[in-house]
Amino acid sequence: MKTIFSLLIISGIMTACSSSQNNNASRQLTLEGTHWKLIELSGQPVTAEDVSREAYIQLIAESGRVTGNGGCNVMSGTYEVSSPNRIKFSQMATTKMACLKMDVEDRFHKALETTDSYYLKGDTLQLIRARMAPLAIFIAVESK
Repeated sequence: MKTIFSLLIISGIMTACSSSQNNNASRQLTLEGTHWKLIELSGQPVTAEDVSREAYIQLIAESGRVTGNGGCNVMSGTYEVSSPNRIKFSQMATTKMACLKMDVEDRFHKALETTDSYYLKGDTLQLIRARMAPLAIFIAVESK
């Protein structure tokens, strides 16, 4: 009786673990509709001390628009995605607030202007130019 009870418990645990893994696998993040927080720019980490506000982008599939914040100013523009993993940002505009910490924002805008491809794996997005080292690296976070 103890053996049967033990087998039932082990079977239940294995089923629960298996369905948990399946839920995570089916919840694959997508390029569009995800809030992408900037964590690295040109090989340098971006921390809260480097920016006045969280630097991020969000791509909106329905309109082909990109919105976000460069670390100080709100930004928006358009983007176009093509295969395989190609992306082009254009018509980028920002508000013009003056902040003490503008270095990250300036470099972030330059990275967006020069990006021609992306790499998406798990919760990490990399923006790349000409197969070089990533220009910018983002992690997916819950939308605010």
